[in-house]
Amino acid sequence: MPSARIRCTHCDYETREVRRPILVSYRFPDGTEVECGRAKGWCFECDAYQDIESADQARLARERDDRDRRAASLRAEMRSLSRGLLNWFRNRAERSVLRDELRRIERDQLDLAGLLRVVQLRASRPRCLECWSERTAPVSFAETGRSDFVHACGGRLLLVEDESERFAFATTRFVLDVEGRLLEEREED
Repeated sequence: MPSARIRCTHCDYETREVRRPILVSYRFPDGTEVECGRAKGWCFECDAYQDIESADQARLARERDDRDRRAASLRAEMRSLSRGLLNWFRNRAERSVLRDELRRIERDQLDLAGLLRVVQLRASRPRCLECWSERTAPVSFAETGRSDFVHACGGRLLLVEDESERFAFATTRFVLDVEGRLLEEREED
C-alpha cells in the first residue's frame, strides 16, 4: 500500500498516513451483519490522526441518493438498448455489462441501508479504531492537501503524498455492535 505524510502547518506534529486495508462490520442484535469501510479522523484520546468509524448520516444519505440516481440511469439505458428485436440482439454484451453494474449498485444499496440503520440506532459518536474512544473528529482533505480539521495548536493538517515507502498489510476486519463496541477482530486473506 502506498503511504503519505500528515503534518501540521503550525507545529511539529507529523505522522505517516498508512492506508491499511480495514473492513468494519456491524452486527445487529438479531445476528445479521452489514459491512462498511472506515474514515480517517482525529482521536483526541490518542492525540493522533487515526482510522475511525465512518458513521456520518448525511454522507451516507448522499451516497444512497447518488446510487439511486445511477441505478435509475442504468435501468433507463438498459431499456433503451433493449428496444426492438435487432437492438436486443445487437446490444447483448453492453446490456450484460450494465446489468452487472446494476447488481453491484443494488448490493451497495443494501449495505448503505444497513449502515443508515446503524447510524440511526446508535447513541454514541464514531469511535477510534485504535483505542475505541468516542472522542473523535472526522478529517477530510481538499485537493490542495489541506484539511478541514483545526489542530490544538491552531494549525491545519496537511497531506503530503510520499511514494518513497510502501507497506504491506493483511486485511483486518473489526466486527462491532451498533454502538461501535468491538465484538471481534480478525485478519482475513
